[in-house]
Amino acid sequence: MSRIIKTAQMLRRNWKKSTFFFGVFMYGASNLAERYRTFQMMRAYCEEARKYGEKPLPNLQKPKHVTVILNPLANYSKSNVQFEKYAAPLLHLAGYRVSVFQTENQKQAENLMEIMANTDAVLIAGGDGTLQEAVTGLLRRPGVEEEFLPMGIVPLGKTNTVAEHLFGSKASSHPQLMAEAVMAVIRESTTKMDVLKVQFIDEDKPIYGMVTFEQGILGDVEPFVEKYWYLGFLKDKFTYFKDCFKDWKPIENEQLEYIAPCSGCSKCYVPPKKKIQVQSSRWWQMFMPRRTENIDSTNALKINEDLATRVNEDCGKRIPLPSGYSNISVSTSAADPEKPVKSGTMYIKIFPENLSKKEFIFSGLSHRKSKLQDSSSLATVIEARQLIIQTDKEVDFSNNNPTSVAESQSIDVPGMTSVAQNELASPVSIGSVVAASPIENETISSLALDSNDSVEVTSPIQENAISTLLPEDKDSIEVTDASQPVNQEESSSSLKSENTVNTEDEKNFSYIDKEKYKRASCIISILPKQVTMFA
Repeated sequence: MSRIIKTAQMLRRNWKKSTFFFGVFMYGASNLAERYRTFQMMRAYCEEARKYGEKPLPNLQKPKHVTVILNPLANYSKSNVQFEKYAAPLLHLAGYRVSVFQTENQKQAENLMEIMANTDAVLIAGGDGTLQEAVTGLLRRPGVEEEFLPMGIVPLGKTNTVAEHLFGSKASSHPQLMAEAVMAVIRESTTKMDVLKVQFIDEDKPIYGMVTFEQGILGDVEPFVEKYWYLGFLKDKFTYFKDCFKDWKPIENEQLEYIAPCSGCSKCYVPPKKKIQVQSSRWWQMFMPRRTENIDSTNALKINEDLATRVNEDCGKRIPLPSGYSNISVSTSAADPEKPVKSGTMYIKIFPENLSKKEFIFSGLSHRKSKLQDSSSLATVIEARQLIIQTDKEVDFSNNNPTSVAESQSIDVPGMTSVAQNELASPVSIGSVVAASPIENETISSLALDSNDSVEVTSPIQENAISTLLPEDKDSIEVTDASQPVNQEESSSSLKSENTVNTEDEKNFSYIDKEKYKRASCIISILPKQVTMFA
């Protein structure tokens, strides 16, 4: 009893130290308890995965092969350790053959998906940005409609919107979310998900994403929230409070239109393709396994007469919107786990042009919680299936194919700085990751030189390619014959003057952030049930 009294008196005399060490003790105890719960949870998942691995395979059937595309830089370079701890053991216990590719730079996941073959499934180990690259590479494959390549995701990034949409209701912690996502691959349960297609005017190939396309001040502030991670739950409030004092300029477009969704009519109805077995008349092929081919024969299909004869005059009709706004986001149902899934519909959320400092803070915090709903009652939420953003009068959006009037004319060669800026393509903020447009044209990329370089284009093929792709400006580059010298003084002086103007903007933003302020004409469409995901 005397010891208890002495201990109580000592704690009373040193209450500051006692409070500190008591807090440390409670933190350590809660951490150990969480680790024990995670251990028990992983043990249960491993037992379930082992049951799948112990099932005998049919004769002449190989173990299933899963290709993993791992982003080692995701989640502050912790993704590799988390994958080996929570995902890899489950796959090996289930008897899968696992091949892991670690990406080393941007767009590598996209390039891998374009040539992916000889695998039963692809597992994307990363966040929403890595998934966006993989989906873009998958849908750029030729004949992607005839292929069946399901994709899974291990949520290892800072933002895992798609994984939370698919498995958020089944998991109470992040390790359980990762384990549940891997078990969906082992259980072979799949679902079809909608995809956003973004076609920029200055690009040949579209960009695809499964969450959000965002443009405006709120999308520009969002990446900086994680910069103040040490503030905990106050990081988003502090970020929007700090940035509300900046002079944000609204976005002004030439035209903004959208097309309302249609439940199906004679205008938009497309008969589905059906796999028909093609039998060969050669006698020796009776011993070979039969193959199927996709044949677009509408005669062999029973056409839905209701959709084929239904009339909807508003189908495909463009509805105008206010061309100016402070922020616009286009999202699928996956952007909000609580929102019921409505396939074939995307949600356009538009904020007005002029927001006060108070409205900027409250609308930003509300938009951060939900991309599809607005508790601040400042934004307008519209359901659509296509959005047309026109920033230039010379852009022709007829037949939903964005082409520039300048492309069909003979145009002189521009300054090199403007070419470099155009090739640093228009960004797409899918989720919280900025996806820059790919540099696809070698002729244009060869022009993005330093200010002290001189350029001489001698080939007539290069001359024709440049004259058709670039806007009019003759100050920096001249297309000449081999016998005509290039005036290096004039080109270098003009480049220096243009670069001095751009360096003032470069001081405030990094390379990726600076690209977010370039806007371009584009068409955003929803592709219903385009990608097969494990869920």
